[in-house]
Amino acid sequence: MPIRLFCLRLSAAGIDLLTGAVLALVLSRSSVGYFFATRAVIMLRIGRADTIWKGPVPMMIGIFGPFVYVLPLAILLVLLSEPVTGSSPGKRVMGLKVVPPDNAVLSRAMLWRRSAIKTSLFWGLIAALLSGSWVLALCSVIVGCALLCSMVLTLIFPVRPIHDVLSHTCVARVASG
Repeated sequence: MPIRLFCLRLSAAGIDLLTGAVLALVLSRSSVGYFFATRAVIMLRIGRADTIWKGPVPMMIGIFGPFVYVLPLAILLVLLSEPVTGSSPGKRVMGLKVVPPDNAVLSRAMLWRRSAIKTSLFWGLIAALLSGSWVLALCSVIVGCALLCSMVLTLIFPVRPIHDVLSHTCVARVASG
């Protein structure tokens, strides 16, 4: 992947994350934010004697609790705009679009498969919060790290990220004019 396209994709991802953070701020002031914060207290066993989550660390996280714990949901909602509308907010701003690598027809199935792989970290974190499962949270973080590593490897080797390979898609710059 050329460095210019990587920088455009990185900028688009940054815009998507910023959009997700703004949405998380809005959601954190609602009952959704407090619901996720309550679920996190249960999952992390915050305040119990048999856990590491005691003292100043959980107090500091508690200050931002509703925002921190609703952030995966907000980012997921922003990223799910891609298979629904054809591009994420960041891709639209940066002039990028998802296309099949062989100039075939881009199907909704390809977009949903790509999105499911790309957002697996956020699906896993939300499911972990709702179920109270540390194992699921850890597994989703490992998958998220693997996806991030595949993106970094595109700088070193001429390969596509794993979510593009598995969904038979790639990202291209929209021709202007």
